Amino acid sequence: MDDVGDIALNVLWVAIVLVVAALAWWLVAWATTRRPERREALAVRRQLLQVAIVVVAVVAVVLVLPIESELKGALIGVIGITLAAMIGLSATSMVGNVLAGLMLRSVGNFKPGDFLNVEGHFGRVTYRRLLATEIQTEDRDLTTLPNQYLVTHPVKVIRASGTVVSTTVSIGYDVHRLTLEPFFEEAAVSAGLGDPFVQVSELGDYSVTYRVAGFLDDVKQLLSVRSALRAAIFDRLSAAGVEIASPMLVGGRPLHVEEPLIAAAPPRRYASPSADPGSRIFDKAEAAATIAERDQTAQRLAELERERADCDDDDAARLDAEIAATRSRLAELEASSDGVT
Repeated sequence: MDDVGDIALNVLWVAIVLVVAALAWWLVAWATTRRPERREALAVRRQLLQVAIVVVAVVAVVLVLPIESELKGALIGVIGITLAAMIGLSATSMVGNVLAGLMLRSVGNFKPGDFLNVEGHFGRVTYRRLLATEIQTEDRDLTTLPNQYLVTHPVKVIRASGTVVSTTVSIGYDVHRLTLEPFFEEAAVSAGLGDPFVQVSELGDYSVTYRVAGFLDDVKQLLSVRSALRAAIFDRLSAAGVEIASPMLVGGRPLHVEEPLIAAAPPRRYASPSADPGSRIFDKAEAAATIAERDQTAQRLAELERERADCDDDDAARLDAEIAATRSRLAELEASSDGVT
């Protein structure tokens, strides 16, 4: 009977350890996700704490098992050696990615919804985690980049406040640049770019290469505006009778042909589709950006309400107006993010 009682007591202790571990796991998850505006910032801390809970629970279960003290010590030693071996073997990957993830969060140079270009990997950020960062590419695919890769390679971040959209085109030496610049600037404006400018990029063997660029305020339109800029340049040059040069075209042309090879205008013009493909291509990144803005707006609203409670009468009207505008924006973001997790 004593043996049965001891076994039952040990089973009870194991159950208590598991219940406490499960409760601690739930408390960590609840404490780090109950405030939406802090959920993303606390993700790394939550994962580290949950890993620590698992390790402590395993050691505690070993300690309460009904076995000899020498065997308990041996099992704990095996667990320690296993953990040390795992950390040692993965030091160049897992631990490196964890440290890189912490460094990226401390720097904070990009967030969900931003465009990234890393060694040819181009897309919008969908999430940042402890070990890796996920981006959604132009083909709507999802690419996972280890955080250590982002730390050891140059990361180009397209700022949400705006960017420069540009393309290059080669024209023969028989057309003066002052003749071309108005066409290029008109094309940039028609594509939706502000403050257009033209630069001479290269004086080649067969042609002059021009860079046509302008400022884009809404980076969500990046893909469609890039295409629209190239199409507008092609249309205006074709309409003006200006030939886009290439080495194959110039080198393979018979010497007795004097007329430039210009694409004939079609008999009728078809309107370009008005739908922006970026909203569908980057649907997950768009949702992530909406959630991030919603969380920031909720945090800002809470700060304004606290400030309003302690403010003087002179600032009350200004704060009331700002609180109303922030609440309106938060309602819009919550409506947009319904069904998105």
